[in-house]
Amino acid sequence: MFEALEKAREESNTRIFEREDNPRCPHCGKTYDIEKNESYELYEEGVHEIECGDCEKEFTVSAHAVFFYSTDDADEYA
Repeated sequence: MFEALEKAREESNTRIFEREDNPRCPHCGKTYDIEKNESYELYEEGVHEIECGDCEKEFTVSAHAVFFYSTDDADEYA
């Protein structure tokens, strides 16, 4: 049933990575180091175009933000 989709993915020589801690190049599979490349805009939620530092091909990154909050025990307020 999905043979055509699988064949198209193999022929395109690209990869799809989802829910990663850091972006990964869909062309060569290398992890893109945000800090090393000083691409701090990737910390902003949205769609970004970047170039892989290894294979030098461009790709699109979708950034999604998730927030967690914690609190300490509160002192009694008078």
